[in-house]
Amino acid sequence: MVLTERDDAQWFGLKSPVDAAQEAMRILSGKQIKAVEVAEGTADVRIRFVGGLRLELLNDSSGYEPWGFSSKQADLIATGQGDVLATKTPEN
Repeated sequence: MVLTERDDAQWFGLKSPVDAAQEAMRILSGKQIKAVEVAEGTADVRIRFVGGLRLELLNDSSGYEPWGFSSKQADLIATGQGDVLATKTPEN
């Protein structure tokens, strides 16, 4: 484990607090995605990168949408019940 959202704004004896989003971008920038998996029943997401890195998005709410994804092909929204709703994005 390299980084979690709970590391954000922590000092850990560093000169400045951790910026988790910036650090994640530094680590993952330019990395090629190998596979994306969505766990049935929880909607947890695991993104595997070439070289062995992975990014995990955990569904941490039973009542709210924990994550969303938009692309030219579709919009995906995870539900608090562990489902993923998909809608096609209108073409421009």
